[in-house]
Amino acid sequence: MILKISFILSTLFIALYADINKNIHIAYPIYKYTDIQKNKIKSISFRAVKEIENELKIKVFPYFLKNEKEEIESFKKNKDINILMTYTSTYLRNKEFFKSISKEMFSMIGAKKDFAQYYLVSNKTSNIKTIKDLKNKKYAAFNGNENYTMWLDYLTLNKLGKPYKDVIKKKHYCTKEKSLILEVFFKKSDFTIISKKIYEDMLLLNPSLEKELNIIEKSKAIFTTSITFIHKNSSKKVVDDYYRAYINKGSIKRFEYLFGFIDADKMEKIEFKDLKPLEDFYDKYLKLKNNKLKL
Repeated sequence: MILKISFILSTLFIALYADINKNIHIAYPIYKYTDIQKNKIKSISFRAVKEIENELKIKVFPYFLKNEKEEIESFKKNKDINILMTYTSTYLRNKEFFKSISKEMFSMIGAKKDFAQYYLVSNKTSNIKTIKDLKNKKYAAFNGNENYTMWLDYLTLNKLGKPYKDVIKKKHYCTKEKSLILEVFFKKSDFTIISKKIYEDMLLLNPSLEKELNIIEKSKAIFTTSITFIHKNSSKKVVDDYYRAYINKGSIKRFEYLFGFIDADKMEKIEFKDLKPLEDFYDKYLKLKNNKLKL
């Protein structure tokens, strides 16, 4: 009986491993979003998968993981998933792991193949002119992009010697990224961090916004919201199928909501060297945080 069960389990494992080498098993990180956002992303993903399977005859199995630990463990084992889309912050915390286990990588970036630049934007009535003026101010934050708050934390640590939580009065979360500007415009919050692209898009829709807003700080154009990795053990078929399904004009239409949701225009192949400026920024940020903890 034990031998029979062992044989069945072995057969199932071999079948799954064979399937991993033939089809796309892709995991999405959605655990930082609200339940409504999660359901929307799942709905878009399942619909896109169905279109891919019907049009391209490619099998795609989507997964939605619970946390960063599950992402790392699942990708490392390469039993359930062979492609992982993850938050940039997850990559930065585990960059050596990803460098050792990935074959190819991609990023959702802007139309000009550039990374995102961030602005610190305030309402003119808040009297914020420099970073030191953020003291006791209300901050509008977006729950889907940890990079925004990380850059804010870097600014306050670098210029004030304090983490942003010790500087601001209150942090208010917005579930829609474009709502950040409106939150500040209508004086519900004093300032926010927003990408240059979204800021300029909002001004195009409503030029009067600029009369009430100030740009206090600008980051370098080094940020990206998410990175997708293909496991180094993935077969040529899996890699080729991924290109056909995700790196083409059709993918923009299929994942239009998802691209808009994370402030991107398309998926583009990148190399680890492209992330060097972001890694350098993160190393400086960690050094500032660690020096603060030692005090």
